[in-house]
Amino acid sequence: MNKKILIYLIIAACMLLAGCDGGKDARPDAILPNEAIAEKDLFTLEDITKVFSEQGINLRKANEPIPQQLKLNGKTPAVFQSEYTDEDYYFIWVYDSIEDRSKTLNEYIQNYSDKVLFKGEKIKFSYGLTAKNVLIAYTLKESKKSNPGLDVLNEQNKIEETVLEKLNDIKQIIFEGQGDNWEAKIIVKYFEYYWQDKNGATHKEQYYQKYPVLRYKGNNPEKVARISYTYDGGSFSGDFLDKDGYVYGSKAAGVESRPKEDDVYTITIKWNDEEETFKMINVD
Repeated sequence: MNKKILIYLIIAACMLLAGCDGGKDARPDAILPNEAIAEKDLFTLEDITKVFSEQGINLRKANEPIPQQLKLNGKTPAVFQSEYTDEDYYFIWVYDSIEDRSKTLNEYIQNYSDKVLFKGEKIKFSYGLTAKNVLIAYTLKESKKSNPGLDVLNEQNKIEETVLEKLNDIKQIIFEGQGDNWEAKIIVKYFEYYWQDKNGATHKEQYYQKYPVLRYKGNNPEKVARISYTYDGGSFSGDFLDKDGYVYGSKAAGVESRPKEDDVYTITIKWNDEEETFKMINVD
C-alpha cells in the first residue's frame, strides 16, 4: 500500500507541474461556438454535494474560519470535514466560468501552492479533482501522509473517482491481449471537451487515467510468487495475485495527449523465474 501511495503522490506532483489547459486548439474549425460548454452546463455547489451524497460520500460542513489566502482568483471555497476524522478537510471552489477555474489551477496554484495552507497543512491540488468550473482540493496531515488510514484513503479515492466519472463526461478505451499463462488489459478513462474564453478563443481540456489489470491463466495460482511487469508507460514489481488470480496495477495519469484507440501496448510479465511477452490492442 505504501508503495502505491508514493507512486500516486509522485504522479499528482507531476500533473501539477504539467498544467491542465491544452491552450487554444490548433484547428480553428475544431468546434462551433454553440458546441462549447454553455453556462447552463456549469455546476453549482449544490450540484457537487448532491452527487457526492448519491455516491455515499458524507462530508460535514466545517465551522472553521476561512483564511484570506484561500480566496483564490476571487473565490472563497466551501470547507468540509472528512466523515471519519476532524483533521482532514476538503475544499470546493465554484467559479463563474471554466476560464476562471482553469486560470486558478494553471497560474495561481502552480506558482503559490506551497503557500496555500490550512491550519498549517499544505493543500493538495490535482487536475483529477476538477470538473468544468469547479476546483476541489484537500489537506492531509503531514504525519499521516505515509499512512493516512484506510477510511480516509478510501474516502479520498472515492471522491477522485466520483469527480472523474460522475462530474465529467467520461469515456473509456480498453486494450487487451494474452499469452499462454497470462491475459492483460490496459484500461484508459478520460474526458476531453472544448470551452471558449471571454475573447471567444477556443480551448481544449483533457485528462486521463490508465491502469493495468493482469490475470494468471495457468495452474496452481497459489504458487505464483512475486510478480513484475513492464509495459509502455509503466514498470512495476512486488505485486501478488489476489484470491481470484488478478493483479490490479497502479494508476498513471496525465493532461497531455491521451492514449489513442489505435495504440498497441507490449507487456512483459515475469514470475517464478518465468517470463511472457505479448501485445494488447483496443477491443472496441
